[in-house]
Amino acid sequence: MRHRATPANWVLKATTAVEHERAARMASSSARTRFLTGRALAKVTLASVLEQPLAERWIDRTCRYCGDATHGKPTVTDAPWLRWSLSRADDVSAVAWSRDVEVGLDIVATSSVLPHFTPVTWTSVEAALKLCGRGLVEDPRLVLLAPGTAQVPGQPLATLTPALIPSTVGMVATPESVTLVVREVDEISGVLF
Repeated sequence: MRHRATPANWVLKATTAVEHERAARMASSSARTRFLTGRALAKVTLASVLEQPLAERWIDRTCRYCGDATHGKPTVTDAPWLRWSLSRADDVSAVAWSRDVEVGLDIVATSSVLPHFTPVTWTSVEAALKLCGRGLVEDPRLVLLAPGTAQVPGQPLATLTPALIPSTVGMVATPESVTLVVREVDEISGVLF
């Protein structure tokens, strides 16, 4: 989904007062819009998949490794079969989701310059780390990449599938091969997988 200069009305309606407060503490208007748009896209996508209103869905971020309630891989508390991952890059947000198969997604702008990594390498590493719920707790340099796979230390081998989203380099990590479907939704222009 392409971000606007200021959050659209649907973004403001889909996000909470706590999310607005968190966004207000961010350094730039583009960072605030990117954060709120990503959160709104995730909620709208999940509500669409579950065919239920946004208000009935709660996102849990409890870490499966340490139990902290603020930084774990997000889940939907009353839909444990729904797996999803959110990524943002400059003016694009994307959500990858699956039924019953864990998923990790990362995107970066095609113009990104990353120290020590190419955009393809970085998105492969980050998607694999998101898949296992470790994020940047693990040293990204320790993730082993081979064509179509990534190995996070102590985790099962991840299968990598390129996410073909305009203006980005993207990668989806899953425990097994998947077919990736990319589509935009109505005027929201949200990218769903």
